[in-house]
Amino acid sequence: MASTHSVIILPGLGDRVGNLRFATRWWNAQGLTPYVLRMGWSDRGRNLQNMLNEVIELAEKLSAEGLVSVVGTSAGGSAAFNVFYERPDLFVHAVNVCGRLREGEHNFRSLDIMAATSPVFKQSVLLFESRESELTPALRARMMTVRARFGDECVPGDTSRLDGAHSMLVPVFGHGLGISLALTVFGKQVIRFIQQGSDS
Repeated sequence: MASTHSVIILPGLGDRVGNLRFATRWWNAQGLTPYVLRMGWSDRGRNLQNMLNEVIELAEKLSAEGLVSVVGTSAGGSAAFNVFYERPDLFVHAVNVCGRLREGEHNFRSLDIMAATSPVFKQSVLLFESRESELTPALRARMMTVRARFGDECVPGDTSRLDGAHSMLVPVFGHGLGISLALTVFGKQVIRFIQQGSDS
């Protein structure tokens, strides 16, 4: 059995690192070590590939100690799936919590509106959308999507699902509440998924 299982957690547009650290602090007692990484979604001149490389570099360092998985919340969801696509040898599992994975056709929740403050967020979504068809069934089986069962005011449901991936519905309405409860009250379901295969 690996000595540790680290989980890199990628925040959304607000880069609420402190909130995510607080929400996942109990994961240590469940056998996972969370690392929340600031993404800098709104930093001027932010480069998407540099951002993804920073996640991968941290994962490479953590892999020397054991297993590594990645969880992305909100805008971090597409980034989590992008790094998993690029380095499936490095990440055991990838989880998208209430994050947009494709552009979709929507008006008040269009990608352009939601990414108005962060061009790199739009780039991340479109990059994953362009890669989605290349994901094998074996890779999809190592991925999970989480969304609010009764609706999300920020992320349309049809843009956050992934065929062939594990799916989890949090029985609430709302973007922030869905993320919060997915990591806390309903977090054990996410943890169990991440830990699958940890003994192999």
